[in-house]
Amino acid sequence: MIDFDAIQKTLNQSFAIYRDSHQGALPFTDALFCAQDVIRNRAFFQAIQIAVTDLKFQFHSVYVIDAGCGTGLLGLYALLSGADQCVFIDNNPDAIAFTRLILTQFQLMDRATIVLGDAKLYQPSHPFHLLISETIVSGFVEEDFLPIITHLKTYLEPEGLVIPQAFQVKITERPSGSAHSISLESKTIPTDFSVLPSDSTVEVIELAMDTQLYGAIWLKSGDCLSYCNPRILQ
Repeated sequence: MIDFDAIQKTLNQSFAIYRDSHQGALPFTDALFCAQDVIRNRAFFQAIQIAVTDLKFQFHSVYVIDAGCGTGLLGLYALLSGADQCVFIDNNPDAIAFTRLILTQFQLMDRATIVLGDAKLYQPSHPFHLLISETIVSGFVEEDFLPIITHLKTYLEPEGLVIPQAFQVKITERPSGSAHSISLESKTIPTDFSVLPSDSTVEVIELAMDTQLYGAIWLKSGDCLSYCNPRILQ
């Protein structure tokens, strides 16, 4: 059985090695901060482990893409959970360097393909089974999650999976020119649908998002420090 705490301990050693090699100046601080958020990591680890196990029942081999991989942590979880191969994609050279470091430390480089580039342009050489992407902040307002998912899902096996699986979004909005706000609870939406109102007469002033990682595993807004917390937009 894979021990999450043992993995996190080894990762902390990698963080220390990387920090020392950069004289304490971390060039992709946000990704490293997220990767040390134990509550967030444990939820992703559990979701990915179950998803890979489920896919193993359907497919002889399981191929994964970790799009916008940052530290490479989520793709690492997939490989440790039994995935056969994982492609790690990021457009930040420092993220790619750290991903290479942790994969080497876990002796998994032979099952990894590391790509420095734009995940929205990446074209896999064959269909894959699990797409992981965490390039999101509350409301998808700062990163490329939707374009990445939309592009890469075209290469996903019909019975393949995406993590995160869905979102539950609470939108607080205000008609333009009005001083009154209205809180609305949306339905759960899949990963390839936008949640922002298209009506130009409405100002979205806050988004709060609960994230269904896989099945019964959720990260709720405010659960941890680094993921999907409420965001004031106006």
